Amino acid sequence: MKTDATLRFFKALSETSKHLAGADSDLAQAAAEAVSDPTPANFVRAQEQLAHVEEDLRNQILRDVHRHMSRDISAIWDSMRTATGTDRPN
Repeated sequence: MKTDATLRFFKALSETSKHLAGADSDLAQAAAEAVSDPTPANFVRAQEQLAHVEEDLRNQILRDVHRHMSRDISAIWDSMRTATGTDRPN
């Protein structure tokens, strides 16, 4: 099943922000909301919360999100032009 890259990003942001900023943080809650209700308004809210996080923490969160996404084999497979979403080798 293909998953939109935007939703993949917010899933990774949600997981990472819970771990690094705390599950009760405004960022973690906004990112979780963006995942559970993927609307443009919720995406913007999560991005705004990320912008308000202290710079060092924000950089760490973004590094971890990038690491998570770069290692997501299913995302790589789904982005291949000839991928059908079924019969994956992985």
